[in-house]
Amino acid sequence: GYINLVRTVIGSATTEYTSSQILLAAVSIISNFLYMPTNNHVVAYMALLTIIHASINTLPTLWLTRLTSGYVVFHISALVGACVCLLVQTKEKHSIAYTFTDFQPSSGWNPPGFAFLFGCLTPAWIMTSADSTARIAEEAKDPSRIVPKAIANATTFTYIIGFVFNLVLVLCMGDPLDLVKSPSGQPVAQLFFNAMGRTPAIFFTVCGFAVMNLVAIPGIQAGSRTIFAFARDDLIPFSHIWRRVSTRSQTPIAAVWLYAALEIIVNLLGLMSDTAISAVFNVCTVALNISYLVPIVCKMLYGRFERGPWHLGRFSMAANCVAVGWNTFMAVIFFFPTRLPVTPENMNYAIVVFVFVLMFSIGFWYTHGRHFYTGPGTRARRPLATTVETST
Repeated sequence: GYINLVRTVIGSATTEYTSSQILLAAVSIISNFLYMPTNNHVVAYMALLTIIHASINTLPTLWLTRLTSGYVVFHISALVGACVCLLVQTKEKHSIAYTFTDFQPSSGWNPPGFAFLFGCLTPAWIMTSADSTARIAEEAKDPSRIVPKAIANATTFTYIIGFVFNLVLVLCMGDPLDLVKSPSGQPVAQLFFNAMGRTPAIFFTVCGFAVMNLVAIPGIQAGSRTIFAFARDDLIPFSHIWRRVSTRSQTPIAAVWLYAALEIIVNLLGLMSDTAISAVFNVCTVALNISYLVPIVCKMLYGRFERGPWHLGRFSMAANCVAVGWNTFMAVIFFFPTRLPVTPENMNYAIVVFVFVLMFSIGFWYTHGRHFYTGPGTRARRPLATTVETST
């Protein structure tokens, strides 16, 4: 649970951080690259965006549903528009052979295939929020059907559309080394500029910023519900504060602001160095993989599992085995430094952050948790629990 909570906070923090980077990339293009974003600027705008998104999350759930209901349509429209414009406007495209076979490893690892494995970190990070719907299951109608369906639809959509979009980017990107050196700090924004010119590049970069905002807002919603669930079982300090539910909005407002504060604190590491913030971001994906593995392994070993109305039937065990094998393997890979030789500047410190979380959670269990914790929702079953505290 603590590993998953840490992953949730870090995942949302990375979304806010990336939103700030994309916004400042648009500003850089507007200035004809006279303005170059710095870490201080990224962190400052990240904090502002987080506060805005948290404020939106103090509204009733119905308003949040209305705000995000058009997300899919807007997202698809922006992606399709960007793909069409890139394919039409790019004069010199790479060949299909180059797109699928050219391989330029620069990690220093041998064999070069390690570069491919390290490259899995980005798509794995993209998929980290696929389970966010489960965190607001208590606020959904017929969650046993709606939640798994939403997760399956989201992952399928991301795989298909993401593959097409990345295919177009590779076809149209030109020299990848030039994109990496972009003064805006965002290679994709630079690609838009090179292919389509200044105005379309600004438009599609702003579209990317809007998409990230529409991801960040429900991210805080899901994360704050996780905080609330922990507080309901007295599993975090000052639980009596974080489990309070507003009578006006019927949402855990205190948990919303705590979650937003944690996001900002995590992203303050960006002021120290890129290495520090990268270590935290890497932990996001590793923690996700491991938090998924625990219940899957328990299900396979103990068998005390009641199927819901939405399941994979006879393919369930095979899917479980693949999930355990792949995620275990990638969890190890994501702890490796991505470049050789290893220096203090390029070292992957994700293992340090992860071990700290693991030691804290184990220590908390043996010193406190095992004396009172009997399962999720225990507070809801206590005589002293009030209707307001359990209404969500």
